[in-house]
Amino acid sequence: MLRSRSILGLVQRVLLGTKHKGCTSGIVVRNASGITPEGYEKYYLEEEDHVQPLDNTVPLTPEKRARLAAKYNLLPEDYVPMNDPSYNLGDYPVLPRESALERDPYYDWDDRFNRRNYGEPICWHAAMYHPFALDTSPLPYDRSQLWRVWLGIFASLTVLMLIGERYKSFVPRAPKQYPEEYPFDSFANMKFNETWDLFLERGLNPKLKERKQVVNYTFEAHQWDPKHMP
Repeated sequence: MLRSRSILGLVQRVLLGTKHKGCTSGIVVRNASGITPEGYEKYYLEEEDHVQPLDNTVPLTPEKRARLAAKYNLLPEDYVPMNDPSYNLGDYPVLPRESALERDPYYDWDDRFNRRNYGEPICWHAAMYHPFALDTSPLPYDRSQLWRVWLGIFASLTVLMLIGERYKSFVPRAPKQYPEEYPFDSFANMKFNETWDLFLERGLNPKLKERKQVVNYTFEAHQWDPKHMP
């Protein structure tokens, strides 16, 4: 019951607004202060607020450029529509490809995760530059410096390899202290049909071969008979 009343109260608060063309536009209260900043009260986009087709054969007049720039919260001198003849996207503006990681992390963004403000137009390829994707932040070194560093490392390694090939040096070794023995040396010296005796090979006492296995139990009294199987 309490949950249904809370949902009903929420619907009533949302519907307290002005009716426009059969749709309802409410007032969004931002933060706990109860004060709605200018421009935040409208969340319903009308038809002219969406991206509209724009003919690329007709040049833009200063009045139309200023009107389209104000539609996307841009300055008229910064507005360039994406109505290229090869790929016409209408009156949507051309925006720089700036990733979220490149923006100031200490600024008070409305959307802290994507580092964007309310009403700010986003790049057409914004999905490629979210915080978990590409990063357009400038590198600490430019491309020419990277090439110089890489060539310097490669040249240094090449010079060291040539010097090491010319003047070889190895770890010093002591004189041989015992005859070298390798596994299976005895097999290499065996003659044809000659058996390999472990007792003779390892110097064991041949009398150990005469030992017999001592068995203190028998199974004669418990012979297995398949006929007596259950």
